[in-house]
Amino acid sequence: MVSPTSVIGQAILAIEADIEALGEGSTGQTELSRIQLGQAQVRLPNADKAQSLGLAIDALVDRADAAREENRTLAATRDALLPQLMSGKLRVRDAEAIAADASV
Repeated sequence: MVSPTSVIGQAILAIEADIEALGEGSTGQTELSRIQLGQAQVRLPNADKAQSLGLAIDALVDRADAAREENRTLAATRDALLPQLMSGKLRVRDAEAIAADASV
């Protein structure tokens, strides 16, 4: 049996469109049939491949999380500096020094 959660999650994401197509209803209240959902087939690799694939997926997720955090930091820095630069209260040279001190 495959155990890495990330591999199972990715396998389910691979059939996301198929699951969405199982939806029934037309009034904005779409429902999934438990029976049809229970019959959905998810392809999983053998345990050895799942283990190595799980490690690779986890590393990619960690990298994506780090990139999102860096993006938030950069956006916050931009949002803090831009109004001061636009108003003339801060010069580019000073902003560069502040950014360098913040390790941005």
